[in-house]
Amino acid sequence: MQLINKHNLSDNEYFPNRTPKDTIYLHHTEGSHRPDLTIDYWDRDRNSVGTRVRVSTAYVIGGTSTRNCDDSYDGKIYEAFDPSYWSHHLGIKNKNNTFLNQKSIGIEICNYGSLSKTSDGRFFNSVKCEIPKKFVTELDSPFRGSLYYHSYTPAQIESLRKLLIYLSDKFEIDLKRGIPREIEKSNLTIPPNLNVKEKQKWLNKNGFTDAKGKKLQECGVPDKFTTEAESKVGLNPLELNHAALDGYPGVWSHTNVRIDKNDIYPHPSMMDMLKNL
Repeated sequence: MQLINKHNLSDNEYFPNRTPKDTIYLHHTEGSHRPDLTIDYWDRDRNSVGTRVRVSTAYVIGGTSTRNCDDSYDGKIYEAFDPSYWSHHLGIKNKNNTFLNQKSIGIEICNYGSLSKTSDGRFFNSVKCEIPKKFVTELDSPFRGSLYYHSYTPAQIESLRKLLIYLSDKFEIDLKRGIPREIEKSNLTIPPNLNVKEKQKWLNKNGFTDAKGKKLQECGVPDKFTTEAESKVGLNPLELNHAALDGYPGVWSHTNVRIDKNDIYPHPSMMDMLKNL
């Protein structure tokens, strides 16, 4: 892919051993518009005892400055290391953490994330810098506690689309799985007037029940797993998802495996792009 700019991390900032890839995770940086400075920061970061932490993603996509509207980095893709290698980028507190990091490719989008709104209608990011209104997206309903977010730019979304296709071709990653499938499911509603068995079959057929729940339903133990599956109908595609935590392949967001994160948030154009992959 000719549009990728190489801006390599030091070797000891990631793990330079090749691992099979079947998953892509989307993040945003909660920082400024320059992807090169994000990678440079990773090259300098250390833990409390001065040890390199190897937290990074393979790619960072630049944005537009909210201070002076500099768009020279907007949509530019920077590669921090060969995507065949791996680094920690999920930070999940369970036994699957290393496994999920090794099998996935992380992509960061330069973006400040959630914003606060003052009583006089001004917007500020997490470090109290004002964000002009033209850079703000207001959601139809709050996501992870916030109604206002720094907008992803059209160039960022288009570059992400191209990068996803490139990585899909390179690693044979199915881009219809993950968020795109969850978007389809979020638009479904349970048909009315179904009896218990019919409802179980509908939930199983449409992917709301995991393998264990489906097996127990078929064995006549339906209540717990049918109720749990039913609660997933109409769920936001970016909410916590047990399939993602279990290692189901495809395209996922950091929010699908962490309830304390909002990267990425449901920006309408972003969701349209992912739906149509």
